[in-house]
Amino acid sequence: MAATMKIAISIDKRVLNRIDKLVKNKIFANRSRLFKLQSKKKYLNLINPH
Repeated sequence: MAATMKIAISIDKRVLNRIDKLVKNKIFANRSRLFKLQSKKKYLNLINPH
């Protein structure tokens, strides 16, 4: 497993509320998991565009 680092971000309150709804509805296990998955997806799309 790759080493992970903790970071801090600033995010619009409305966006965070929507993220919290996704977590509450069990779409994602928690905020951290959502950001890990989505940032990896975005990164992979940037380095390997279709």
